Amino acid sequence: MNLVFIAIALSLIFGAISIVFLNRVKYIRWILFLINSAFQGYVALRIIFSDSPLVDTFVLPFEAPAIGMPKLLLQSSQPGVFFFSISVFITLLIAIFALSSKRKDHCENIASSWMILMAGNAGIFFAGDWITFLLCWEIVSWSAYFIISAKNEEKTKAGINFFTISLISTSALIGAIFIGITGADSFLIADSIAYYLTLWDKGPVMAILTVSLFAVSFFAKAAVFPFHSWFIPAFKQSADEFSVFLCGVFNKYGIFALIVFVLPIFTKSYNGATFAEIPFPIFILCVLAVIGAIWNAISAFRENKIDGFIAHSSVSQIGVILCVMILGRNTGFVSALVYLLAHSIAFAGLTLTASGVKIATGEEKFSKLGGLSRRMPFTFVLFCIFALSIAAIPPTSGFLSQWLVLQNLFRNRFFITSLVVLFVSTISILYIFRAIYGIFLGDNKRFSSIRGDKFLRVISAVIPALILLAIGIAPGIIIRPLNETAQSLGYNTIISETFFVVVSGSVMDFGILAASVFGLTAFGIAFYLIGGRVSKSRAAVYSPQLRIHDKIFQPVEDVFSKILDLFSIDKFFNGIGFEFNRLSSALQRWFNSPQFGIIVLVLMIAGILIIGRVL
Repeated sequence: MNLVFIAIALSLIFGAISIVFLNRVKYIRWILFLINSAFQGYVALRIIFSDSPLVDTFVLPFEAPAIGMPKLLLQSSQPGVFFFSISVFITLLIAIFALSSKRKDHCENIASSWMILMAGNAGIFFAGDWITFLLCWEIVSWSAYFIISAKNEEKTKAGINFFTISLISTSALIGAIFIGITGADSFLIADSIAYYLTLWDKGPVMAILTVSLFAVSFFAKAAVFPFHSWFIPAFKQSADEFSVFLCGVFNKYGIFALIVFVLPIFTKSYNGATFAEIPFPIFILCVLAVIGAIWNAISAFRENKIDGFIAHSSVSQIGVILCVMILGRNTGFVSALVYLLAHSIAFAGLTLTASGVKIATGEEKFSKLGGLSRRMPFTFVLFCIFALSIAAIPPTSGFLSQWLVLQNLFRNRFFITSLVVLFVSTISILYIFRAIYGIFLGDNKRFSSIRGDKFLRVISAVIPALILLAIGIAPGIIIRPLNETAQSLGYNTIISETFFVVVSGSVMDFGILAASVFGLTAFGIAFYLIGGRVSKSRAAVYSPQLRIHDKIFQPVEDVFSKILDLFSIDKFFNGIGFEFNRLSSALQRWFNSPQFGIIVLVLMIAGILIIGRVL
């Protein structure tokens, strides 16, 4: 029995205990959540430093037609360990943050469902068979649905929207899995992937169908255009702690699955049509990812709320990551992994600090905030570090990832994709500094009595901030293990030492770059302190928040508003969710009649028997 199985079992046991026995002591649920997260962190470290991969097999006590007795397989792989480590690290930070809150409206109930979700989280990244993978995929989806949904009407709408997209995702996934199982005569994922690799030789129809089903399923889970509509309301309406998980971990499930199940179909056996030497299905996926990246970058710029700009920004950069990862030529795959790691840590940290602001002030609109830099100085500094990483400004890991991505794109002559990355980066600089100014700067005296820097909240944000800076200054500490992950999947690696990186013949010493940035920053601070503060009469000219907004942000916003108002993906999927809601209400009324329920049950059993007989 390996550690992964113990981690899954412990998560399920802790979740069940907290639901059944801890109704009156709900705060203890977060302590159990912290213990469970710490144990999963221990499991991740043991696997990382283990000399051999962990494998465990369970044989189910029944036989399937033409396949025999199915096996449940848990095994470690380089991509699985990478994604599992990220998910556990961010969850541990969330657990520390959650313990700092003792509000009456704090959602202690979500900790129970969340521990069950973490069981599914481990199963997704270590599953070696389709039964385990699909079961854990559904555990994650249903647990997330219960966490997002609540008695509040708005949260219920967000839950229905999420459920609609999850239903589409699962249905497409089952279809693709069915093709692999029937073709390989095995429930093992490795056997199905080997069968998928032969589909292009047998004919493009089944290959394209399989890729399409997988793409729909995983794009929906990763919140990539056009299936991103569930993410924004879910992020806005979820508890602060789960919003961190949504942007730091949840949308990575789809990316992990694309890496493991879809990309091998094109990198190892594709012989179909191409566009600019890119497999045509890959080109279509890249176009969708690019549209989503641009669309959500502009939407983030328009937002006046903390949650809105973080949610849209996260989805935008996921589109860029996915596009670079799908193209993946030469060192592009490693560059995308660095980008994904920086994205996970930066957005988790940004959401943690933003949640601290919301808890302390009770506000989330930029227009009602401001002047918090003196009231919450540690939160201000940490928020700036995460924001600078998202805006790709040195010496953070965000700059490292953008530099690697652009180097690879220019080397492979993906000039349009390069322009998209630069556009998204430019827009992100605008809305990041808009957020910093709107939340922390200015002269808003409304929150003069607030002292919002809580110890555990600061600790939960200091750790990821230091990691972002460490990776940005000494990239070799993370590129070397990521090279191993890329090699295990057949991709090229990046040459790197502790402080410098070589890509496409270009050499960058990030240690010298960081020293230069820190030196200029110190010079600026010294200049400010020596020169003294601006007089009150002059400060009055510069202090109103509308000044910068009217002169810099408003003209750009006016241009983009006309584009985004033409079409709404959100309304389209909200309409689908409304129809599902009506259908569920109708089914509930039908089943209130016991006679009708018996008839439906008999018909279902008869249908199952007929299908089994035919097979």
